[in-house]
Amino acid sequence: MIFDPAPYAEGIVRENERELARIRARLEKARPEAERLSRAIKSADPAVRRVFLFGSVTKGDAAREGFDLDLAMDGGDLYKALDIVEDSEFEVDLVRLDLVPECLRKSIHATGIELA
Repeated sequence: MIFDPAPYAEGIVRENERELARIRARLEKARPEAERLSRAIKSADPAVRRVFLFGSVTKGDAAREGFDLDLAMDGGDLYKALDIVEDSEFEVDLVRLDLVPECLRKSIHATGIELA
């Protein structure tokens, strides 16, 4: 008996395509959710000057379905903002710009997207 891997490979390719479609659909929801969170954070704390989206969502290259939102805030109370992002359907990594290493801060300013 000769083993034919083609049917298995076709199944793997189909599942990969379905997973990519789910990732793309989730990416379409990510930016509006980041905007919503940014507005809520700024509304709750006037000391927050800006909120940036950075990471895989800004590049559109999330590699897995369970990707998170990476947000950086300029000023404000990090703990108050953390309470706000808890209700998101996304896991949110939230940092304050003045508390991250300079190399990350530069990267966020260079490639991040300032949200409303």
